[in-house]
Amino acid sequence: MNLTTQFLYNISNTALYTPELSHTMIAIVVSAVFLFVLRYVFLYHIGFFVVWHEKRTLEAKKNVLTDLILMKDIQSEMEKDIEKASLKATFQG
Repeated sequence: MNLTTQFLYNISNTALYTPELSHTMIAIVVSAVFLFVLRYVFLYHIGFFVVWHEKRTLEAKKNVLTDLILMKDIQSEMEKDIEKASLKATFQG
């Protein structure tokens, strides 16, 4: 391992930058506004996905209900046809 290319950290470099109080306050206010806006963006996205999921669920239930109604109609028609056929067979035989 070559130690001459290794990064050497100098702790005295941290004293070169001293932030002023005004810069710190501006950063805190900008961060708070950013977090506030980010919160509403996340709430909007969560709300959108909840509504989308509920809409999909409702459409699936409507499709099932439509299929059940159609099956009931087909069953009623088949029962009528069976009844007609049995009456026809009774009167002819």
